[in-house]
Amino acid sequence: MEGVGFLVYSLVKFGAYVAWSTFGVKLHGQTHRIFLRGLLFGVVRLFMGILFGLIAIGLLANVVFGAARNQPATYFIVYPPVRWVEWSLLALMLDPKPASFKAFLGGSSRKSIYWKLGGIVISCLADIPVLLAVGGLPVGRFMC
Repeated sequence: MEGVGFLVYSLVKFGAYVAWSTFGVKLHGQTHRIFLRGLLFGVVRLFMGILFGLIAIGLLANVVFGAARNQPATYFIVYPPVRWVEWSLLALMLDPKPASFKAFLGGSSRKSIYWKLGGIVISCLADIPVLLAVGGLPVGRFMC
């Protein structure tokens, strides 16, 4: 994916992350400057995805794909767990309560767990145009 396609993909991801982060800001009990905080956390989530995408997903996807030789299996084995970690880190930043390892792994509430799961779904749905454009999983490239 090059040029305009990558720009469109990035804008779709960014818009989805800002919208979901804004919802997360409300969900985690913050009441001031909700959209501004959602915008900030959307930016944080996008850059978190780039960082994790370059390091964790790039390495894991290559290893899993090498073993499985199956693009859909590789995608579902690698991306959702890494995205759980990404959305969990963001939830820790959003939650006004003190962080704990249990809250990080699971969630501080049912709402937080559902929000993380929703974030994973949104992240995966935003990948569909790329997966279609390149004819499958671009193993070795980042897809935050």
